[in-house]
Amino acid sequence: MKYFNNSKGLTLVELIISIAIVGIIAVAFLGIFTSGITGIISGGNLTKAGYVAQQAMENQIEGLAISSTAVTASTNPPIPSLPPVAVTLNFTGVAVPITVNGKVEQIEYDDGRYRINIGTFIPNP
Repeated sequence: MKYFNNSKGLTLVELIISIAIVGIIAVAFLGIFTSGITGIISGGNLTKAGYVAQQAMENQIEGLAISSTAVTASTNPPIPSLPPVAVTLNFTGVAVPITVNGKVEQIEYDDGRYRINIGTFIPNP
């Protein structure tokens, strides 16, 4: 019983065991923080790639030059999923077909890590 009533402090064995336990817990948390930071950096890079593609699309629409070599622009590309450019409006049982003419602009961004495709329809004035 005298062993547990030692009020002088910790023994060397108790100190080494407590440091080992704290070290094991710290390694577990370090892995969590490392994967979280990696995810944040990857998400930020994807956002930057999307911004470059969006800026290139805006330049293509305005007729300006595209400044990035990772961007490819095309007008009226073959897009099989694009529906015909016609809209039907119904007013109380009467169908009024409305046709909208225009062009499709498409931007492809590929820098080796991220590939982003942006497409838009631009109606004729």
